[in-house]
Amino acid sequence: MIGYENSTPEGGLLMKSVGMDLDKRKAEILIAVVKHYIKTAEPVSSQTIVAEYGFNLCSATVRHGLAALESMGYLTHPHTSAGRVPTDKGYRFFVNSIKELGSSMMNRVNHLRTLYQRRDVEIEKLLKDTADLLASVTRHVALIMAPSIQTSTFKHLELLPIGEKLAMMVLITDTGRILKKVFQYPSAFNSLDLQRVAGLFNARFSGMEVEKIEGADIALSSSDLLLRPLVNQVKGILAQETTGFEEERVFLSGTSFMLQQPEFYDVGEVQSILDILEREYFLLNLLRDKLSGNKIVVKIGSEIERDELRHCSFVLTNYKFRGRRSGTVGVIGPTRMDYPRVISTIHFFEKSLTEYLDSFQV
Repeated sequence: MIGYENSTPEGGLLMKSVGMDLDKRKAEILIAVVKHYIKTAEPVSSQTIVAEYGFNLCSATVRHGLAALESMGYLTHPHTSAGRVPTDKGYRFFVNSIKELGSSMMNRVNHLRTLYQRRDVEIEKLLKDTADLLASVTRHVALIMAPSIQTSTFKHLELLPIGEKLAMMVLITDTGRILKKVFQYPSAFNSLDLQRVAGLFNARFSGMEVEKIEGADIALSSSDLLLRPLVNQVKGILAQETTGFEEERVFLSGTSFMLQQPEFYDVGEVQSILDILEREYFLLNLLRDKLSGNKIVVKIGSEIERDELRHCSFVLTNYKFRGRRSGTVGVIGPTRMDYPRVISTIHFFEKSLTEYLDSFQV
């Protein structure tokens, strides 16, 4: 069984109470409505429930159950239709009721294993390709946050002369993240000094988390004391370039799939959604604040706490490297998404990405 957490604006209190007021019959009717609406995007009538979901009930009894579910806030109905559609609360109950998640989708993502056999590609390119594949499998917007350079481990540093007193710093981490920065170094130093400083950094910081480097010192021998200004400059560049939002990247793919969903016929609404998704700082804050532990998190409609995303759901989880949180993988789609299928897909991608990173050598 795949584990996942459910999240609400009230810190989980609403999630725990959702469904407590439902008897078995109402719960079964609600699940049938959600399943049918996910499949068709059409309001669901009592006749449809009786005809297609094997209820040994008359239409009037089901209709009474639908009315009760609406009064309890699990369903609503468009003014132009007698049928019902799920509310965020109805979707929340459905997600909470998921017990076992099928793995039939595994046959559709064999390409992922082929993708992760590659060792000749930078991690950013691989994550972008993973987001593209996740979007094509789920038919929703996919997002992947790259591993943070700060919480990655220092692997190797190169200081390469590229011009008159110009050098390129290349930092490689254990997660495969590569940071490149061109800088101008003082005229008192030469290319041999760059090589020496790079060697000092590799000897001192190999295996250390990048975020700890700024507070660590490098002891210099008497023959290297004159290199102190260059050492301090490189340390400063590392601290500046690996601090803040700029060093974490979010890869988005599949935004066109949103236009194919019937509930997003309003181009203005879709544009508002895409605008907010393109604000990388918002996504980074969302991913940091709403995810904890190793579980899959499902956020539905109003639970996201952004009016532009009131008709959307997020399914997200952390992928790991050597047992610690490394980044995030997930999808964004309409509240009418196929939650069991999406959750099992996210679980598979997280597991595959974690296994890849654990086997990664640079």
